[in-house]
Amino acid sequence: MSKIVNWGRWFVAASMAVGGVIGTKAGIDHGDGILDALIDAAICFALIWGIFIWSRWAYGFMLVSALLWIPAMAYLIISGKADEVGLSPLAPKSILTYLTECLTLVWLFLPAVRNAYWHQEIPA
Repeated sequence: MSKIVNWGRWFVAASMAVGGVIGTKAGIDHGDGILDALIDAAICFALIWGIFIWSRWAYGFMLVSALLWIPAMAYLIISGKADEVGLSPLAPKSILTYLTECLTLVWLFLPAVRNAYWHQEIPA
């Protein structure tokens, strides 16, 4: 397994973990309730676990979410509706999120990553 595939997996899992913690905390701060926070945390944990065990459903979920997220954010920014939904496009946090999503999408399209997820050629 190449270093890009292995280290990329750790990068994607870490970015998902940080995003999950920030999202869960933001949900609690906005009064969404503890049940919603627990559900968000459980989904985030399951996705991170799927990344570490090279699960096909985790790969599919990450690919679909990245393919939908990037055009959705581009639409909100270009149309000027980003402020309506509380998104500050030039904030450092937003820029880091865009960069992370784009890097995750590029990583998911690497042939070695596809092989690792779909053909399970992972050394023990």
